[in-house]
Order: sequence, then structure tokens, then C-alpha cells
Amino acid sequence: MSKSPDIPKFDDMPDRTIDTSTLFPGLGYFGATNSDCINIPLKNKIQGIRICIPAGYASNLLNLKKLEMIGTEGPISLDESQIELSQSSVYNADPKFGPQSLLQGKGIHTLSESEPWWQAEFRTPVEITLLRLYNRGDRWGIRTRNVVIQVRIGSRWIEVRNPHTGQHLWDRLRQCADVAGPIPLSSDAATLRRQLLDAIAKKLLSPATGLATLPWDSLLELVNMWGGGPMDDHELTLVAAWMTQVNGLQPLMPMSERLQSSNQVLRLQAQINQLAEIHCLGQFVISRHGVQRSNLLSRQDAFLSAAEQLIHCLQAMDYQPMLSYGTLLGAVRDQSFIAHDDDLDLLMLCRASDRDAVAEEMTQVAEQLRLAGYRVEQMLPQSLNMHVIDQSLDVELDLFPCWQGLAGQVYLHMEKMAIRPIPENLVHPPGQVSLHSRHLPAPANPDAFLLERYGHDWTTPNQFFEWPWPLSLNP
Repeated sequence: MSKSPDIPKFDDMPDRTIDTSTLFPGLGYFGATNSDCINIPLKNKIQGIRICIPAGYASNLLNLKKLEMIGTEGPISLDESQIELSQSSVYNADPKFGPQSLLQGKGIHTLSESEPWWQAEFRTPVEITLLRLYNRGDRWGIRTRNVVIQVRIGSRWIEVRNPHTGQHLWDRLRQCADVAGPIPLSSDAATLRRQLLDAIAKKLLSPATGLATLPWDSLLELVNMWGGGPMDDHELTLVAAWMTQVNGLQPLMPMSERLQSSNQVLRLQAQINQLAEIHCLGQFVISRHGVQRSNLLSRQDAFLSAAEQLIHCLQAMDYQPMLSYGTLLGAVRDQSFIAHDDDLDLLMLCRASDRDAVAEEMTQVAEQLRLAGYRVEQMLPQSLNMHVIDQSLDVELDLFPCWQGLAGQVYLHMEKMAIRPIPENLVHPPGQVSLHSRHLPAPANPDAFLLERYGHDWTTPNQFFEWPWPLSLNP
């Protein structure tokens, strides 16, 4: 049975209590990005960290993505001589789900058990100024909404995060009420939630409201991000306003239960852009990767210049890079970047001839690019591509490899990042296409390449191609 949280009382209604699960259906929400992870500032040196789900809650396993420890000079990394890690259990006894994986960003997974926990003990006290805990990046993040975090100072374990304490709930309620402004406070949880959402939505739609300073972690708990069917207008406005404040890409996978049709996704996109227009924030796009600012169209010259510079850099390394995937699709079909696309894709032929050797070669290319002044983020081991960031232009490009296999074939990432062969003459020798009046290298047969990658409907725009969860056609 699910444990009942502490129920706060109103100051002016000492004999009334509020059903907090109804008032805050998103209680305990946190996500997998810097925009919605748990942030816990610390003031004292600590000797340990413990993360657990107390006994009595319906969800009884720990399944978390990453824990970051930040000090005064940046991220803190400790070796085995400085830290002892332990965990209540490991799913399938698989070491990849073990305690070290939480610090490596690979994710932990315990068995389903009473009070699962993860713990770190430091050999000597460590000065940590900020803890960041990241959840899974999909709807199963709901499993860990009830996590409690403790730190050890001396011999005492001190609770620094518990979403069900009266203090936490009061703080959330007061912050939501402050944003809503003067409204009658009902003692009925459902009525009070509707009052708060209505007043907050009106504030969010006003250009006089500064969105950047709002207490989003409190406001988001008014919405069940993980489930509950289609969002109503007020929920949609709140979530859309928050997404205009996200720095970078905000995945939608945690909300897959709330966005079950293409119309619901488009409704969210329209509301985000309505709010962005009210608050002069530019344009946003939704793609299968998530929500972010429409950088490609608004900064097309910067992206194209960065692409030309990276192409020249790779050519100097004796590679033959070319436009590919969505960028090629836009150039050939639309003579423009695709309106809902969110990155610029390049493809290059590697010298290696098998996946492991290509992974090693891409790592070597990454090092050479870093020496040339780029910042590089590799996706290994999940995929072979890398994000190449031109820091002078503040532009990120996606660089993919391909390699020769059997005679007449090349291997590359295709449907949903799966690797498979296609005819080599579709790719090499490189040809050329025009994109926004720039002439850039492209596969030898662009139309045939696009047919191979996107199928017979490639000439018809489809914002929901390879969407990460099933979408219905109904509203």
C-alpha cells in the first residue's frame, strides 16, 4: 500500500487538512536534464551520501541515471581509495547496474525490495557545494519520485531531500500561491489545485510576468508529468511556459503518457510558441529528440559557416565529409533546413572496416578536432556519432561515420540509429547540393540515399517520423 505523506494544515484553517496527492499530483517530480534534475546546495564538508526510497511506498526500487558532486572548482571525481560505494541490491546481478554506475552516469537499478538504497562513504570529509541527481529520461522516472537523500556530517545522517515532509509541502504550496497572487484558498484539494492552476496560467500569459525567476520545481508538482491522460489548458500552459525556460534540449519521453497523439504534441508546440511570442523568446520546435529553440532557421548562417569550417578541417585530415540525414533531406526536398529539425548532420567515410575499429578511429578524430579548437562529445558506447561544438560560433554539429564492408557496400547508422549496409554508390564519390545558397558536399546519389533512409514517403514532410513512442491520430 502506498504510504500517506504528511498533510499540511492551513494557518487560517487549523482544523482542516489538504489531500496533498490531489493538490500536487506531480509531487517528487525530477528529470534527466540540468533543467529538471534535483539540485541540493550544501554548506558543510560531508562524509557520506545516502539515497533511498523509504519502506511503505508503492514504488520500491531505485533506478536512477546519475549523481554529480560539484565543488568550488567544478565536478568532483574520487577514486576507489577515496570513496566506498554500496547498494542494497543489483538488478539481475549485472555489474553495469552496480553502485559505481551512478557516478559514471550509466545508471543504477536495484531489485524491487523494501527500502532500496545507494550509499557513498568518503574516507575523509569532502567539500561538496552542490549535489545533482538525475532521473531516468522516460515515463519510468515515476519509480523514483519518492527518493530521500541524506548526507553524513560527522556521525549524523541529515535529511536534505524528502518530498513528503510537511516543510517541503508547505514550501511548495506557499511558492505556488505567491505566483498565483491573491486568491481564495479552498480547503478542498481538487478545488484549490484548480484555483492555483487558473491563476498561475493567467500570470504566465501576461508579458509582465518574468518567467526566468519563477519557482519551476514547485510549479511543476501541480502537474503529473508522468501520466494522467491529455493535459488540460492550464496544465498545458504551465508546462509550455517552463519549456521556454529550458536551456538546450528538453526530452519529451517522460511525458509520453500525457502526449499520446500527434495533435497533443502539436498543441504543446503551439502553446510554447504562443508564450514565447508573448515573452519575446524566439521560436521553438518539437522533434523526436524533444523541445528546443529553433536554432537552425534563426541562425542558419552560423550553422552553415560552422559546417563549412568543419568540412574543411576534416578534409585537411584526409576525410570526405558530406551533408546527410535530416540536413540532406531539407536541402533536397525543401531547399532549406527542415522547420522542425534541431541539428545539422554530417557523414564521413572512415578508413577502418569494422565497428570496433571505427569506434577507435572516431575517438582519434575527436582528439584531433579538440586540438583544432573544437569541443567534442562522443556518444560511445551507445552510438558512433559525435557532437562537434564550434565554440566561436556557439554551434553544435552531429558527425556520423560510415565504413566499407563487403564489396560495394558501406555501413552506417540508419533507422532508429541501427547500423546496416547500403550500396556504396549511393554515398561515394561525393556529389554536391545547394543549401541556402551554399554549395556543400553530399552523397553521390542524394535521392536514392534519402529513399534508402526515409522510405518511399521521403518527399512528404513528417514531423513525427520515427517518433520515440506510438502516437495515435486521434485528438
